Amino acid sequence: EEPSKELKEEKSQNIIGELISAIKNSDEKKECELYEKQLKECGKDKDKEINFLSLYYVIRHRIKGVDELENLLKLSQENPEHSKPHHWRGVLLEDYQNYEMAYEEFLKAAVKSKEDIDKTSNFCSAAMALIKIRKYGRAREIILKRLQEARKDSIKEIVDLLKTLAKIEVAEGKIDRYFPFCEKALKLNPSDADLRFELASTYSKYDKHSSSLHHYKILSENVPNSAKWNNLGVVYSNLELGGKAVAAYLKSKESGGTTSVGNLAHRLIDAGFLNEARSTLQEELKKPDFDTNVPKALSRIEEFVEAETKKEEETLSSAVKEREFLIEYAEAFIEPFEIKLPLNWKTKYGNIDIKIDGDRFVAKGERKIEPTLSLLGFSPYIKRTSDEEVILQKITYQGTIINRTIDYELTIHVEPVRKFNEATLAGRLLSSISGTKREEDVHMGMMVINRECNKIEVMEKEPKDNISFYEITLSDNR
Repeated sequence: EEPSKELKEEKSQNIIGELISAIKNSDEKKECELYEKQLKECGKDKDKEINFLSLYYVIRHRIKGVDELENLLKLSQENPEHSKPHHWRGVLLEDYQNYEMAYEEFLKAAVKSKEDIDKTSNFCSAAMALIKIRKYGRAREIILKRLQEARKDSIKEIVDLLKTLAKIEVAEGKIDRYFPFCEKALKLNPSDADLRFELASTYSKYDKHSSSLHHYKILSENVPNSAKWNNLGVVYSNLELGGKAVAAYLKSKESGGTTSVGNLAHRLIDAGFLNEARSTLQEELKKPDFDTNVPKALSRIEEFVEAETKKEEETLSSAVKEREFLIEYAEAFIEPFEIKLPLNWKTKYGNIDIKIDGDRFVAKGERKIEPTLSLLGFSPYIKRTSDEEVILQKITYQGTIINRTIDYELTIHVEPVRKFNEATLAGRLLSSISGTKREEDVHMGMMVINRECNKIEVMEKEPKDNISFYEITLSDNR
């Protein structure tokens, strides 16, 4: 895949642009003239003056290497009600990797910001500084608090906060939380092409190709470029949709892409170029002595296209439930809620008792299972064939609660619990392993508790990264 291409904006020939050029060229006379001119344009507007001076110090600091941190500090002390000096000090302190002090400056800027959008932006910057020093809990706390304070109709603020929350989770290695926050942000602002590209790329990185396909298709249809077409081709290849991969690579090539040329060479071996094949076959049909295999091959191309289209539709459909769950998870994660759960519940693995201690979630249960024998061993999930074939299954959920969400690890442990009738083949085989422990199965997953606290929706990763959905409901024994 290709990385996202940053758009290069042409700088307008305004005073700031000219001032930057003068500083770069060490033209001190021109710099002084432009400095005075800009101050004059600010007039008696103190906000404009402070904003300009803050930016001017940063430009000199970065271009000339002049230490302007003290000037920014002095400016903030002389104008304690203004946020910009604190913001730009935070930016420069990050350049020096002094993230603790940068965080403090961004926090001061947030408190002093007069506009809500500036306040949110500074809170996000403060959280990003905390990420650099691995204070993920504090960063998350800041963003969640601001999400509660922000106006619900301020879409840009909420989207920026969700994107920052996603960055916190991915920095801490909690990639399963990264996806729901990005999905929620895109639901609020579907036109955020940069976020959609990043999300599609990350889905692909973690082999979530159906979700990656969903987003790359939207990008390629609405804001196409060579990189997006190429990456769509990569996803198609990962899904073994060779014909569609080739078509995407060709569009990337037509758009000036170069990476796609190498990808096309690989697909030539794996799947071939359907359009070129069709053209070649149609030319062959014009000849009076064409082979009977030619129309057969031409017919197969149409069957190939139809089969891939059907598979694409099935793949996109499978992603819908996961995306809906992730969006529901994001909403439950950021909504303040005090969880009070009853003790007894039912799962697909049997009954469990739930205990909550602070933000820790623990649920345990056990049941006897009477499996049948198979040539490959025995399974705790199949039906009984002998009175002697009894094992004990123990399940343990352990997780962390945040508002109405739970990130958990499920351990499933099975072991024989009694001697078996050695007069039978099943008895002899099961007796030989009696008293030994079977290897534990460990599943990871995410839960969303409904507001009534009587149902829990679960998305669980099974072996080989298969995903299953199920509900945990109240037990009749509660």
